[in-house]
Amino acid sequence: MKHTTTILPLIFLALSQVHTAAANEAMELYIFAEEEIEIFDAEGNRSLKRVSADNIIPGDTVVYSTRYQNNGKQPADNVVITNIIPEEVTYLPGSATGSKTITYSVDGGKHFDQAENLRTFENKESRPASHKDYTHIRWLLPRVDSGATGSVSFLSNVNEG
Repeated sequence: MKHTTTILPLIFLALSQVHTAAANEAMELYIFAEEEIEIFDAEGNRSLKRVSADNIIPGDTVVYSTRYQNNGKQPADNVVITNIIPEEVTYLPGSATGSKTITYSVDGGKHFDQAENLRTFENKESRPASHKDYTHIRWLLPRVDSGATGSVSFLSNVNEG
């Protein structure tokens, strides 16, 4: 029997770790979580639809998105957006979108690197990190023009138990 889990703690956890490193304080960020659900039309054709992630069950896919907007009069250079990956979910490999420069952390956000360069320790032995080890995702946006908007996102699966 599958148990329903509320997503609200996952949203707040992600909110606490999103920031911008740009000197421009006019950057506005909005983070939200959605669930991907299957819908069928009258002819039985299947498609995916994103809805607010109010109640989820293990195995569901949750999409974390951060919308950004530069409300300032100047461009913002080298904007960094960092999202935590909540412990209750597992990052889906290759799903992070929104920038050409995306790095990951396996140590609680202390260090970031390209996925293929990450290593972690298991039984005091170093090994290549996998997507299951990721704790944070970081996007670098080289420039966000004045008035510009955009978004970054990643997919995750809700863990069992």
